[in-house]
Amino acid sequence: CYKCDEKFFLRHKFKAKFFLNISDPIEDCERKQEVLEDELIDCPYEGFPKISLHALVGQVNHITLIITRRVKKFKLQTLIDDGSTHNFMEEKISRKLGLDILFTKPFKVLVDNGHTLLCSKKVLQVPLSLQAHSFKIDFFILPIKGAELVIGIQLLETLQDIITNRKLLTMQFTH
Repeated sequence: CYKCDEKFFLRHKFKAKFFLNISDPIEDCERKQEVLEDELIDCPYEGFPKISLHALVGQVNHITLIITRRVKKFKLQTLIDDGSTHNFMEEKISRKLGLDILFTKPFKVLVDNGHTLLCSKKVLQVPLSLQAHSFKIDFFILPIKGAELVIGIQLLETLQDIITNRKLLTMQFTH
């Protein structure tokens, strides 16, 4: 048989092979960094924070809106996502903005496809404006693609009435 090492015969079915993916994730190397105890802060959330798969890969769908926001002097693609429990930021953006990255005890972030990501960093009190309202937002650092920031329920639940037009991809709120 061309597909397996067994002898071929009529009605032969090759045994399904399994693949074992062994890798040495880059994240493991990053976690080995020396961290001073006084720099560690605990993740104050019970359970798993969650990020939607659409937010992770930067796709716009029926529960996400993408807007451009200015943080400091940089324009950033910002995904507003009802499917994510918290706010997330790409690490290279946090460095580009010159933000102080705090190390946390590593915790899992659940992706809605069932996978988990390990998070061990966050930034605090990042200034962001939405509709002429200024916010100071905490972000967890994750390797997100597409959008540079993800605004999740953590911020959205602090707003009062939110009106979203999915056809025009607009959002209005009172604060």
